[in-house]
Amino acid sequence: MRDMNVNNKVIYSTLILISSLGAASADTPAPQSYKSNGNFQPVTLVSSVNANGKVAVTSYKGSDGNWHDTTPIAQICSVDSTGSPLLCPPYIDGQTVVNNLLNKASGIAGLDASGNLVAPLSTTGEIHGGMVAQAYYPQTNLTIPATNAISTGDNLGYHILDDRSVLLGGRSYADSAPTFIYAAPYGGSSLGSTLAVAMTKRGVGGEQVAMAPLGTDGGGGISSYPEMDATATWFFAHGTKPWVEAGQDIANSDNVARTVTYDSTHAYFAPALPAQELALLRVGMHVMTNSIGSTRAASTHYLQPNNDYAGEISSISPDGSSITVGGWRVLGAGNTVATQVPSVVGPFDMNTWPGYTHPDIFMGTYTHAIVNNSMCFLEKRENQNAGDYNSPEGNQFGSPANDCEIEEADIGSQLPDYEGRAKGILVTYNGPNKPSLDSYDFMAAGGTPNGYVAWNGSQANNFLSDGFYAHAPNGVNSGIDSSTNYVIANAGDTREMAEFIGSSAVQPNGDGSGDKISLVAFESLIQGTQNMGANPSSNVAVHWSYLANGTTTDVSQLIGGQTVTKGNRKGDIVFNADGAGGIGIYGASQDSGVLVQAAGNVSLQNAGAQVILTPSSGSDKPFIYAADGTNLNVANSVGSGVVINSYGFSGSVIKANAYFQEVLSTPASSSAACNAGQFTDDAEYHYVCVAQNSWKRVALSSW
Repeated sequence: MRDMNVNNKVIYSTLILISSLGAASADTPAPQSYKSNGNFQPVTLVSSVNANGKVAVTSYKGSDGNWHDTTPIAQICSVDSTGSPLLCPPYIDGQTVVNNLLNKASGIAGLDASGNLVAPLSTTGEIHGGMVAQAYYPQTNLTIPATNAISTGDNLGYHILDDRSVLLGGRSYADSAPTFIYAAPYGGSSLGSTLAVAMTKRGVGGEQVAMAPLGTDGGGGISSYPEMDATATWFFAHGTKPWVEAGQDIANSDNVARTVTYDSTHAYFAPALPAQELALLRVGMHVMTNSIGSTRAASTHYLQPNNDYAGEISSISPDGSSITVGGWRVLGAGNTVATQVPSVVGPFDMNTWPGYTHPDIFMGTYTHAIVNNSMCFLEKRENQNAGDYNSPEGNQFGSPANDCEIEEADIGSQLPDYEGRAKGILVTYNGPNKPSLDSYDFMAAGGTPNGYVAWNGSQANNFLSDGFYAHAPNGVNSGIDSSTNYVIANAGDTREMAEFIGSSAVQPNGDGSGDKISLVAFESLIQGTQNMGANPSSNVAVHWSYLANGTTTDVSQLIGGQTVTKGNRKGDIVFNADGAGGIGIYGASQDSGVLVQAAGNVSLQNAGAQVILTPSSGSDKPFIYAADGTNLNVANSVGSGVVINSYGFSGSVIKANAYFQEVLSTPASSSAACNAGQFTDDAEYHYVCVAQNSWKRVALSSW
């Protein structure tokens, strides 16, 4: 007991020791006595006093059947200016305690009936989602201490995490924390995604999931969009602004512009960066200047790479007056000179930063935004003799995994046939401005033997667009034999493997017309129901035709392909046209064209076909053609010309600009075999056959 004299008033503060007499519940009777040294002693029952000065329980009925007063008790923590005692807040009343501490600073977190928190959890320390037990590896005599399955910040010692990071597992070997997210999207915009990941500095109101339809009416609403979208994962990459900028063209948070200067490993700021910007800087941040570091040849309409000096922060001065970098380089330029320094007098990159005419610096930035970067590596098979926390095993070989696949998309449908549409990957460029000409929707790069493999089955289109189709192995054909699964065709048909369609034939409404070039197989006359693949005269042709009805730009409606028949052929280049490796160039039918045989012989296939020659001057074009199996005619567009056969030349007039030259010969006699009109000469006579087997001669003389 202690007495306090306050303003000549004495207040007695009594210390009462209260001990629990066994477990009790809300409806357990209060004990009224206890046993001490073999004797029962009475228990003094006390009751609390609330803020209104009322005793919670004033009396009780004792075991003797009589009513007894309780002893009021109240805890005081101070006195007021008059010296009167003041109760300790919160008051002893249990509900008052809860109300005053619930979800308050330095208080308690409230739980619902299921034991779940009813207030948000915010912490600047670790978040522990259970502990990963200590592990010992005798092969390497390595002990890994217990660690947290979920943690915040960077205490790994690798300097690879920001102090604001949240880490699920991964702090040490065998520290695995699987993460599962389940949800069912139910609306447009952000309500249409289960998981959204955005690479941006903007908040959720600035960059958000854009699942359509976006509105209930009008543009972007249900009436203007044919489908209601939902996505399991939404990834977004944004060309966001740098974390910190500084320079004479830039005002910082204190509304002051700064002068930036450089040496080979530093950037200096005068005055120093304000506290708000300094707090945003991190070691490892990429840094870009607007000082041009190399000259690169311009390429019209193609991507112009950034050629400004750049670096990476290795340390930050505490007062914000400078940053240290590992050296200044130009992206992709290969210039590794350690002493190079960004210029402070120019030239400056006015294309990337228009209007920035002074040395400026941009910290915490990037030039290449990647929405999703997936990596897959196969581990080398080798015996590990040592290890660390990341790989502590010893005397063990690597994984047996030998197949690495970046992504697999499995699609299925249990809807009735043709009611569901299955699509793999859709790439859409949304503009509004034109991209560089080296932009692409799909690229296969690297050292793999095959850049693109399509294995869609015998009836699928391996590649389909509004101007090009690549059909599956069976191509477009007259049909498939149901019993043998052989490709069959009508006489003269082919099997189309791929086709290119001219732009004039590709119109949004499908009513255009224009050219089409196809790659067709087995361009030979075959019998119906015959296995085209077994045809010994099979070949491949480049086929031209004309699409009278064109095709549509709506890819969802493209079916592609036409059965190329003898009737719709317009012009072909046929490989193996003679079944022996020759090349044929054909017109509107298989019988017209030029055949270059495997042996090198050239044949005009159409009866009466002409070789037309274009003269160097004049409009009369001479031509050569075979009139029959004996005579070769040489003529032009205005005359009959000359006939050449086994007998020689014939024609209405045969002229020579100078001399005819012949081999001198003498008929055996005047009745030697000859045809009328033949002539010959020797040193003495000129001989003329005047009738069959009848020669006459005239003597030659000098002059």
